Amino acid sequence: ETCQAKVRTDADGRLDLDEYRTCLRVLADAGYAGPLALVHDGPDADEWGRLEDAHAVVREVFGPDRAA
Repeated sequence: ETCQAKVRTDADGRLDLDEYRTCLRVLADAGYAGPLALVHDGPDADEWGRLEDAHAVVREVFGPDRAA
């Protein structure tokens, strides 16, 4: 199984990383260990930069240093 992980953006393209972090923690706390498909669908043309921002939060939440 896989889970699609999409970050909410505002009209200016700013990522809501706090909400994203909260949602990812729900998955992590439920024991999810499958793949995540990262999605960027905002108005910012720097798709790869925004995906890297999202990936940084994924590494924070699911990484080996995760605070339980």
